[in-house]
Amino acid sequence: MQRIIILTIFINIIGALRFDNQHNDGIHLAVGPQCGRLSGTVADVNAGLLPLQRYRTIVAFGDSYTDGGTRDGGLRAPAIVIPPNPKAGGRTTNGPVWVKDIGSDTGALVKDYAVEYSSESRTFRYETYLSVPADEVGNLPKAANTIIEQVTLLTRPPTNARSFLVLDDYGRGTESVAGDAFKQQYYTGLYNLSRTIPGFKAAFVDFKTIWNGVLGPDPGYKAFGYASDGACTLNSSTHYWFL
Repeated sequence: MQRIIILTIFINIIGALRFDNQHNDGIHLAVGPQCGRLSGTVADVNAGLLPLQRYRTIVAFGDSYTDGGTRDGGLRAPAIVIPPNPKAGGRTTNGPVWVKDIGSDTGALVKDYAVEYSSESRTFRYETYLSVPADEVGNLPKAANTIIEQVTLLTRPPTNARSFLVLDDYGRGTESVAGDAFKQQYYTGLYNLSRTIPGFKAAFVDFKTIWNGVLGPDPGYKAFGYASDGACTLNSSTHYWFL
């Protein structure tokens, strides 16, 4: 059975995009990927992953963008909003999270370990929270090392993972020298793992291009089928907007 590990790297993200409840209704890719090599600077790259339809299990780690409401890889509650709570089945969205859509598209079993409000380096293992506040600039190098250390751990028994899809969405359109260095550090770390671990496969998706396209003037959010660049749901306890 093929299994893929999906890691989502989110830092300092508040806010989201308004979307229709119908899955992929009217939404299309309005910008192209910025392709490159895993051995070079950060780019969109597939270094050996099979087509997603070939994977029967998806194991996901991340924060609220990926948190399906259970956090332990178990069955999730139905993604239904029951007023006055705006969260659908405990999620910080008004419907299924994106990784569930991938599972629905491919027929794969989704085991979701993501935890809202967390930094990626703190959520690789549901049982263990690593004290690396990745949203603080001074800790970014340590956080990048932790990501690679945890990926390495997942390649060992009993998990023996070999296929990793990494999505980077830091900053929500805001870039910084420290943030770019953080991203390059663990991107290079993935390349090094591909050179040292037999059968290691990785793909990397840099959401920088999409955020710039949606939040900037070229081509702008309407080109993606969005009604606005505002949020889609309100957290009833904090009154902040979250995806």
